[in-house]
Amino acid sequence: TPEDQAQHVKGRAGIVSVSKTLALIDITLNGLPKGTYYPSIRTSGDICDAPQSLGGVYQAPGSVEVNESDSASGLFSGQAFVKSETQISSLIGRGMAVSTSPDVVKPHALVGVIARSAGVWENDKT
Repeated sequence: TPEDQAQHVKGRAGIVSVSKTLALIDITLNGLPKGTYYPSIRTSGDICDAPQSLGGVYQAPGSVEVNESDSASGLFSGQAFVKSETQISSLIGRGMAVSTSPDVVKPHALVGVIARSAGVWENDKT
């Protein structure tokens, strides 16, 4: 939409391994209408024709409340920690979608691919 042109990046998700079978996902969303957003890890990482090309749900780890005012623009932000009961290595290469529906990934969902990054403090994004 034209409103999206001002801010292409709508959020980020950082994933940290807590144990061999548990990962913690730190999700931050910005510049969105107020509401509840539902992240889902998908079976595919193909974002060429997203969200349809992302495949089915691999995991649906929770929700993010977007209700903190960003500015006078009427857009909001939110943050949440959600759990994924799996090893991080099984998430690499899969897609992640964030939608306003817990059951359906809507056409204007936020999408990305889960990729490996550098170690702690080795890839500072400032």
